[in-house]
Amino acid sequence: MRTILLNIIILSGLLIGCDFKTTDEYFNDACKKEEQGDYEGAIKDLNIVLKRKPNDIEALINRAIDKKALGRYDDSMQDFNKAMTLDSNNIMALYNRGNLFAETERFKQALEDYNKAIKLKGGENLYFELKDNESFGLRFSDVEMEAIRLQRGLSRAELGDYENAFSDFSFCIENKYGHDLAYLWRGVCYYNLGYLDKACEDWWKSKELGMEEAQDYIIKNCKTNE
Repeated sequence: MRTILLNIIILSGLLIGCDFKTTDEYFNDACKKEEQGDYEGAIKDLNIVLKRKPNDIEALINRAIDKKALGRYDDSMQDFNKAMTLDSNNIMALYNRGNLFAETERFKQALEDYNKAIKLKGGENLYFELKDNESFGLRFSDVEMEAIRLQRGLSRAELGDYENAFSDFSFCIENKYGHDLAYLWRGVCYYNLGYLDKACEDWWKSKELGMEEAQDYIIKNCKTNE
């Protein structure tokens, strides 16, 4: 009787120490925590995923994004770079590493990543969009062309390349993507290219779409009774 009881106690102890959650469950939990802004918690879950699967590209990219959100830029870059060594043509990695470069004011490097991502999607004139297929449990690995071109436009504008930035912002406006921000920055392009009236038109549209920052541009540069 004592032997049986001892075996039950030992077995119970072993079960308590076991982790029955799958790698995908940890990944999905991390995604939920990211949506809630719990980046530290998400990183802990992704650490477990990467301990089990060190070459899980999507886990590396997600952890890099979480680290960037926490201002851990060097650690974030390490994860992005590792993901890129595993798959140098990963559009998600290129886009998000480009965002990290831009956030740390390395705009030329950001442009290199954005341009490669756009090329991998087929180019500016004829491109493809991949869609996640949840029924097969596939993880999402593509980025919308509009998102890439909006960020590329911002980096181009920061570098003073207003003509090319203009085309990116116009593309986003035409496709109704981030058009409040796109109108704001296309206005900046118009202004720097010498088209003040058109700049003011775009800033007014940006303001109407809820971009508060547009008001400052309007007051400073445009005729207004406000």
